[in-house]
Amino acid sequence: MKVALLSAGPSLQASYGPAVHDHDLTIGVNTAVQFFPCDWWACADRHRFVEIDKYGVKTIGKKKKLPKLFMIDAQLHDARCYEANQIDRYDVTGWNDVYEATGASKAWADRTATSALILAKHLGATELDVFGVDMDGHLDCTREITDSTKYREPTRWLLERQMWTLIRGWIEARGVKVSIHAPQLV
Repeated sequence: MKVALLSAGPSLQASYGPAVHDHDLTIGVNTAVQFFPCDWWACADRHRFVEIDKYGVKTIGKKKKLPKLFMIDAQLHDARCYEANQIDRYDVTGWNDVYEATGASKAWADRTATSALILAKHLGATELDVFGVDMDGHLDCTREITDSTKYREPTRWLLERQMWTLIRGWIEARGVKVSIHAPQLV
């Protein structure tokens, strides 16, 4: 199965467009779902979910179907307590179930985009095309500075590159061919 993973880097809108939509499944990371309809939305944290959902998530097809949501279990619990009206609109899968089902190390459950790699493996990806993985600067694909973008700094990117390399090697060893389409290849 051919899967597109749309990470939320600034290059996303330029690297993924109508000509590239030949995937069986699309996973959007954080703000990527504001620009492209996705089958799955990887959004780890409750505060990001609330912020992104408020601005609007692209829906799928004429029935305007929302993507399935992939979220950290504890954050999901809090969202169900405090934002029930928002979260209850989504079909949600917690990270724990996916990590356990794939045998992935829970030590890797640290970042949304890298956890989306694990989700792709779990969903049956054999080919994974990744877009918007820039790992540089403070902006995401919205190109706006927000409270959430303050965490986009050099130390974070150094650690995230290491995690990408580790998890990419792990899923490739399990039969998933990974191709990254971004200015900075990981």
